[in-house]
Amino acid sequence: RQPRLSGSLRSRFRHYVNLGTTDSKLRFLLRSFRFGTLTETLRGEQSRLVESELQPRLRVGAPPVQVAITN
Repeated sequence: RQPRLSGSLRSRFRHYVNLGTTDSKLRFLLRSFRFGTLTETLRGEQSRLVESELQPRLRVGAPPVQVAITN
């Protein structure tokens, strides 16, 4: 239940229109996507960056790759 606040007609309309569909939309998003913390997301990006750096150099006879990872 959302508290009703005072305000202009325009403001009240923007805040309360379509509240009846919000629950189903939120449930859809929670089922459809994986959510995590910003730290988890950044760690995942860091892993992908390291992999993309290594990928072109992973061949026989290629010089060793040094990748610095800092926290």
